[in-house]
Amino acid sequence: MYCQKCRTSLKLDSSLEDLNPAAFDLLVGAASQNQSKNIPPSRPAYPQDRKQLYDRVSKHAGPPTFKRTISAPRRHESNLSDTMRSGTNNPAMSFVMLTESQVVPPSVAKSPDATTPNKSNQDDLSGGDAAGEGGKAMSREMERVSRLFEILTAKSDIDHPICVECTEMLVDGLQKRLEAATRERDAYVGFLKQVNAEVPTEEEVKEANDLLAKVQAEEVAAIEELKKIEAETAAVNEENAQLEEEARALDIEEEKFWSDRNEFAMKLSEFQNIRDSINLQYDHDSQLLDKLQRTNVYNDTFCISHDGKFGTINGLRLGRLSSVPVDWPEINAAWGHALLLLATVAGRLNFKFDGTSFNLWVLLLE
Repeated sequence: MYCQKCRTSLKLDSSLEDLNPAAFDLLVGAASQNQSKNIPPSRPAYPQDRKQLYDRVSKHAGPPTFKRTISAPRRHESNLSDTMRSGTNNPAMSFVMLTESQVVPPSVAKSPDATTPNKSNQDDLSGGDAAGEGGKAMSREMERVSRLFEILTAKSDIDHPICVECTEMLVDGLQKRLEAATRERDAYVGFLKQVNAEVPTEEEVKEANDLLAKVQAEEVAAIEELKKIEAETAAVNEENAQLEEEARALDIEEEKFWSDRNEFAMKLSEFQNIRDSINLQYDHDSQLLDKLQRTNVYNDTFCISHDGKFGTINGLRLGRLSSVPVDWPEINAAWGHALLLLATVAGRLNFKFDGTSFNLWVLLLE
């Protein structure tokens, strides 16, 4: 045997060897009943359809070729008690069940060396059988003790067996848990006393009920006011939605207006550019016309002036005096220029002289 916590070897107390078989049966029976109550109903190992298939096939099965035989039970198994048999038939019991015959009597445990004359004679006759029986008794004793520890383990949260040192540590831990539970219980008791002390009187209950009725009336009024406000809010939200629709329509209209305005501005700018270009061209042409109007080609071609007492055309004198003799070729050329000027002006004005013709080339040749 080893301690289930520190794994040190244990020496069992002598009281376990002197355990009464009736007490052992009582412990085993109580453990079996508790386990049978706590075990939930087990589900079948295989699906139901597989079991049905097996049953159908088994109906038409022939005799087996090889048949396994089971030996007869031992003699002491017929002495099992009803409690032990019920525990053995329980499928939840995974341990070995012991019979009363396997429990060592107290007298044998207390005086293992006491023998009778008949026993001594049997030992003399069959020494080897006595050693075998002693080993079986020790095995049954170990199984019985293991069964007791399994019962203790099943009835508590602690794995048995445990040594004295581990038991002391376990007791200290349980004592601390007990103290904590006691403090918690005292706290709950104090809280319960405080709650009981704060139980209101009838007047306080009446005042509380009046206050509750007043608060409930205020709550009803507040709910009505809330409903009214919610209705107003719904109306405002609807109006807000309409205004948003109008705002979106105005935004679209404004966008269209600005688009038209920009297009008109572009056209206006183009028109103004064309107008400015035409105005500049007009100003230029006006200035050119004015300049041309102020320019006289006849003044430049036929420069008429005077030289002393003589009139001149293109620097040629148109006469002579006795005191100032002028050559006749100069005078002839001057009058030729005068005749050319007269013919040019008449041609410009589409004027025709009646009965007069000019032979300018003759004059020029001369």
